[in-house]
Amino acid sequence: MTRPIALARPALALEDLAALHAVLASGQLVQATGVAAFEEALSKVLDGAHVAAVSSGTSALQVALLTLDAPPDAEVVVPAFTFPCVANVVWLAGLTPRLVDISLDDYGPAADEVLAAIGPQTAAVIWVHQLGNVPADAAVLEQIARRVPLIEDAACSLGTRIGGRASGTIGRLGCTSFHPRKIITTGEGGAVFSHDAALIERVRSLRNHGQAPGDTGWLRFERPGLNARLGELNAAIGRSQLASLGYFLEKRRRLGRRYVEQLAQVAGVTVPSAYREGRTNFQGLAVLLDPAIDRDAVIQGLGARGVEATLGGYSIPHQPAYVQRFGPPGDRYPNATRAFRHALALPLHPGLDDADVDAVVAALREVLS
Repeated sequence: MTRPIALARPALALEDLAALHAVLASGQLVQATGVAAFEEALSKVLDGAHVAAVSSGTSALQVALLTLDAPPDAEVVVPAFTFPCVANVVWLAGLTPRLVDISLDDYGPAADEVLAAIGPQTAAVIWVHQLGNVPADAAVLEQIARRVPLIEDAACSLGTRIGGRASGTIGRLGCTSFHPRKIITTGEGGAVFSHDAALIERVRSLRNHGQAPGDTGWLRFERPGLNARLGELNAAIGRSQLASLGYFLEKRRRLGRRYVEQLAQVAGVTVPSAYREGRTNFQGLAVLLDPAIDRDAVIQGLGARGVEATLGGYSIPHQPAYVQRFGPPGDRYPNATRAFRHALALPLHPGLDDADVDAVVAALREVLS
C-alpha cells in the first residue's frame, strides 16, 4: 500500500473557499439570502420540491416529526438498522419508535415488516434510504404514503431516483443531510423538502423558534420552535458543492461499479443486490461478510494495511438505551442483527481512483485468505 486510503473524505475545492470568503466579507453570517439561494438550487435537484435548509440531518428529522402534531402515545415506524438518530428523534419527540427489520438487499426497511407494523397508533413511517440505496420501484412507498404520513430519510440518497422520481419526494416530507460523509457537504447541515408548499412554510417557522415566516414587523411566534437554522457560511459551501453534484455522482458510481465487479470474485463476501442493480448513488458501500468471518478483525487487518474501514451501520435495538427501555432484542430482528455484526463499509469517495479500489480489494483478499 503506497498511501493510506481513507474511508470517506469531503471533496472540497478552491471554489468552496472562495464562497466562504464572500460570505465573510459580507458580514452576514446568520440565515439570509445565501440560504434562500441554496434552497432554490436544491429544489432543482429535487424535482421542484419546496426546500427548507436546516442545521443538520438530525434537525431535519426532528422538525419533520414536529409537523405531525402527533399525540404522545403515538408510534413512528423506523428501521432497526440505521444510524441511531432516526429513532432518537422519535423518542425525544415523546413518541414511541416501532422498530422493524430490514432487507439485506439494500439495508432499507423490509416492506412487509413496515406494512404489518402500521396500526391505529401509527403517526408516521420513517423510511431510510440507507447508504444511498433505494427500493426497486416507488410502489411500496406510495402504498405506505396512502395509509400514513411517510417521511423519507434521504440523508444518503441525494441524486438517487426511484421510478424516475427524486428520492425523498414521494412521501409527505423528505429529509437530507450535508454531513462531510454525504454526497455534498455544507460542513454540518440538512434540509427538509416537500411538494406541499404550506407544509414547508411550517417547517421554516419551526426551524426558527416558531417565528411567522416572512414577518417583517415585531417578531410573532406562532408555535414553539427550535433554532435549527442553517448558517450563511454553510449554505455558501453547499451552493458551491452543488455545482459539482453531477461529477460527484458519476465518480462514485464508476468506482462503485468497479468494486462490485471485483468483489464478486472474493470468497466470503456478498454484495447486496441494490449495488449490483444500480439502485444507489454509492454514497457508501457496505458488503456482507459470511457469518463465520470476524468482521472487526477484518477492519483491524485492513487498517494495518493502510485501508480505513468500519461497520456498515447500527442495530438500534442492540444499543444500551433501547435495551434498557424495550428489553433485549432477542431474535426479533435477524437481518438487522446480521448487518450489525457482519456488514463491512469500504472506502468510497470522489478522491479515490481505480488503483485505490484495486488496492482495497487486494487488501481485503489478503486479510480474508
